[in-house]
Parts: sequence; C-alpha cells; structure tokens
Amino acid sequence: MKIIPYEPKHAVRWNQFVHTARNGSFLFDRNYMDYHADRFEDASVILEKAGNIVAVLPAHQKGDVVCSHEGLTFGGFIIANRMRLKLMEQVVDTTLDFYAGKGFSLLRYSPMPLIYFKHPSQEDLAVLLNRGATLVRSKTSSACLASTAPSDSARRAALDAAGKGIVIDTWTDVAGFYAMLANWLQLRYQATPVHTLEELTLLCKRFPENIRIIAAWHQGHPVAATLIFANPTCQRFQYGALTPAGLKLNARKALDAHLVSSAPAGTWMDFGTSMLPGTDEISHSLHLSKELVGARAMLQCTYEIPLRSAHENHL
Repeated sequence: MKIIPYEPKHAVRWNQFVHTARNGSFLFDRNYMDYHADRFEDASVILEKAGNIVAVLPAHQKGDVVCSHEGLTFGGFIIANRMRLKLMEQVVDTTLDFYAGKGFSLLRYSPMPLIYFKHPSQEDLAVLLNRGATLVRSKTSSACLASTAPSDSARRAALDAAGKGIVIDTWTDVAGFYAMLANWLQLRYQATPVHTLEELTLLCKRFPENIRIIAAWHQGHPVAATLIFANPTCQRFQYGALTPAGLKLNARKALDAHLVSSAPAGTWMDFGTSMLPGTDEISHSLHLSKELVGARAMLQCTYEIPLRSAHENHL
C-alpha cells in the first residue's frame, strides 16, 4: 500500500477517481474543495495499490489534529467500487501510520452518510472502531426516499398554496436567492449563510449540473426557495429560504412536497441537520417541518482516534 500526500498536480487524477468511486460526490472534486483553500490547510492523501488508486481521504489539518472534513459537512474515505474489508484495513492502517509519523496526535473523522453510497458499506468504520475510534459527536439530520408520501397536513398545505397561485419552478438568480436566504437566516436564527455570495456564485458556475435553485413563485415573485446539491444517489437540501409572504402562503411546505414527489424514484432526499445554528440543540419545529414531508431522523456522526496509540497498537 502506497500513500501520497495530495498536491495540486494530482487534481485531474483525484477528480477522475472521485467521479467513479463507490461514494463519489462533486463535493470532493478539487474544483469544489479548493474554493476555500485559503481557510483550510490541506492534509488530503491518496492511497494506491499496484499503481491504482483504491481510496482518497479529503482532509485538512488544525494544529496537530487531522480533520475529514470540517469545511465540507462530512468527509471520510472515498473508496473504489472494489473495496473490501481486508483492503480497507490496509488503507486505514497506512493512513494512521502516515499521519502519526508526521506528528499529528488525532484524527477527527466525519464519514459520509450511507445514503450517498452507490452500494452502502461501512468498512471504514468497522476498521476505525476496531482500532480504537470513539464517537464524540452526533447531529440529528433527516432524509427520505423520493416519492415518500407527505403527511395529510403537508398535502393540505401544498393544495392550499396551489389554490393561492403558488407555482414551483427553477430560479437562476443566485444573488436574488442569496439575498432571500440571508434575510431569512437573520430573521429566523440571527445567523448568516456559510458560503459568501461570491463563493456560491463561483460554485454554481463550476457545477451547473449539480447545484440548482428551485423556488415557489407567487404572482411572478419567488417567496420560498431551496438550493439543492445533486449527487448520484442523493439530493441534499443545502439551503432553504423563505419570505414573510411565503410563510403566510405555506410556500415552504408546497415546495418541499414538490421536491420529494418529483425526484427520480429511488433517490434519497437529504434535508440536512435540524440543529440550531452554532449549537448541538435540536430545533424541533425545523425537524417537524421535514417530518411532515416524509423525512425521518438520521445521525451525522463524528469520530476521533488518537493517532499515536493506533500507530503503536498496530506495529
């Protein structure tokens, strides 16, 4: 097993692997990852066997801690379709040894949820837990399969909104969406978007097939909108925005119900976490709004493993 610290010269090969991996996502394309390269000191690695990439780990360093990945919602090993448990043991052990040898003391690991995998598997966690990893944090998220039937109240809200003239359609004005989003987050949570307008505009231009905005329109004006990150097996509701008018019109429920019912059958819909901004406290009203369109709780977990002890135990 050979491990290679990532460098920009590896970008093309990295991206080719990510796009064919078992759990590949455009989020780990270097054209996405590197938009905030100035904020995260990269510590990514490439794992090879017999000259072929078998896994990559998107990661950054934070003092003497390696994180995968705090700038991307989640991280974890991106693995080849042929990955098996024995091979994963080699991947994990080689990676832990490498980081320990570089003087890092801890690996903080937030794996991608299984709904993003072409073939659900948890070889990484099986090995990491065996090597001494422990769960240190969990956030409550929610997801459902496309075409999941919404609750009666959500259906009534959607019908009510349609009766008031709500129409669902795409929205291409990134700046307009961002203004609605910023206003809503400030009004509702006294928070700001994670991305800046410039960053979101750049990412929309780089990934037009993966990032799109769907809005609920009333009398020619958007009153609610969702920015979606589309992956091979899963559509993530990355940002949701609402106006006071949209709130009165039940536009949010109508939009969510439309997105769930109109997505291709078998597609997972990831509604994101239901935590209050900057805390680990669940917003029950936010979570309920997701349950009303068929979503159910799913955990987004973070694990930690001391690198020196893992390195010494396996020597």
